[in-house]
Amino acid sequence: MRLMSWSSRVRSRFDYGWIVVVASSLVMLTSYGMYVTYGLFMNPLAEEFGWSRAAISGAYTLSSVIQGIVGILAGVWTDKLGARVVVTISGVLFGSGYILMSWAESIWGLYLFFGVLTGIGLSGLWVPPLSTVARWFTRRRSLATGIVLSGMTIGQIVAPPIISRLIIAFGWRSSFLIPGIVALVVIVAGAQALRKEPRVQQSVASKDDIEVGKQVPGLTSWEAVRSRQFWIVSAAFFSVGIAAFGPLIHLVPYAVGAGLSEVSAANLLAVHGAVGIPGSFLLGGLLGDSIGNRKTFMVGLTLVVVSLLLLVSARQVWLFYLCAVVLGTGMSCMATAESPLVAEIFGLSRHASIYAAVGIGYTAGVGLGPLLFGSIFDGVGSYSPAFFLSTALGVIALVLITVLRPSRRLTH
Repeated sequence: MRLMSWSSRVRSRFDYGWIVVVASSLVMLTSYGMYVTYGLFMNPLAEEFGWSRAAISGAYTLSSVIQGIVGILAGVWTDKLGARVVVTISGVLFGSGYILMSWAESIWGLYLFFGVLTGIGLSGLWVPPLSTVARWFTRRRSLATGIVLSGMTIGQIVAPPIISRLIIAFGWRSSFLIPGIVALVVIVAGAQALRKEPRVQQSVASKDDIEVGKQVPGLTSWEAVRSRQFWIVSAAFFSVGIAAFGPLIHLVPYAVGAGLSEVSAANLLAVHGAVGIPGSFLLGGLLGDSIGNRKTFMVGLTLVVVSLLLLVSARQVWLFYLCAVVLGTGMSCMATAESPLVAEIFGLSRHASIYAAVGIGYTAGVGLGPLLFGSIFDGVGSYSPAFFLSTALGVIALVLITVLRPSRRLTH
């Protein structure tokens, strides 16, 4: 009896949901911290093989498209098997893609190793962790999501300076090999802590989380796809993907073309990642729990549009850094609001599957954006038309999110 009483007191002071948050943060830190540095390899690959920026960007586009398509399966498997299995397999594939890139000798190797293998790996490294966190929290869902995404932004702080210096010191091949080994080990280790759902009657951290065994409210996947809200969210995410990630992936070559050094340009990505910590944790997390995730998403999107307008005329170093701050804050704010927004609109019953399905629009935009930027630059020798296009798409996405409301079934 005394042992049971002691065990109950320990459980009351300890909520495993926060372990899930820490593990998910570690997965995000490693995978997306590395993935965002792809632009650092653009010039080295072009110099060694003579490939155009559009051709190099195409591998990133392919990985993003595959990530979105396979992400649906990852979401379905997460709802059935849990995130532990999905993230473990994904970590092995993601790390292997980077390791094999160190032996790439042709364009097909770039597209196969980075485009296909890394894309399949990434498909299970976004939705499964975030969906698992969403199931563990209710009242503090936005805050918990913001903490997870803060891990991703820490990765964006650490990875660009490290990888840029690895490229300078050892070349681009070793700069794929070493991070690939690290990613495989760290992601697989972090995945082992991801339990499918709470095992206690009530989450101590949230006080009002859903009880185990109680029916979880929400639409089925088929009901979600048939709803107007599904297509509004998908279209908005698609526009956001182009508007935000086209400029981000080409930020380094754009800044170098404007006169910044390679290291200074790489530091822009670090600054972009650094502001993501307060952007995810404070602006996205706390604001989302206070005013709702739809409005929080709109705040972040507005900041992204402002940063794009500033980047068009950016020539001074300080203005580039200001743009990186505004862009990073806006993107992290939107990223934090995504998963809770999907939960608010469609419920939790099939959250991972629905989140992955609407995420196709986002990943398609993420993939198309860099390709459009590279093609426009190759065609006219300037990034300005691409920035204006991204700005227009950002405004369109803002209008779509403005008219978005939860499904009538959940409202009732």
